[in-house]
Amino acid sequence: MSIDIEKAAHVAKLARIRVDEDELPALAAEFNTILGFIEQLGEVAPTYSAGLRGAGPGQHGGIK
Repeated sequence: MSIDIEKAAHVAKLARIRVDEDELPALAAEFNTILGFIEQLGEVAPTYSAGLRGAGPGQHGGIK
């Protein structure tokens, strides 16, 4: 997924954040960076959670 300038403007409007037209490209770039991090987490999370399937309380090595 990629955020273009129009989508960045729409998100800013929904969040009630005032953004000047000249700041929209930088905002779109920031959104895309954040989405990239989320995609990376999505690649790691299934690997981690697969090891926890079937583990009952206290069986995953975490806080008991």
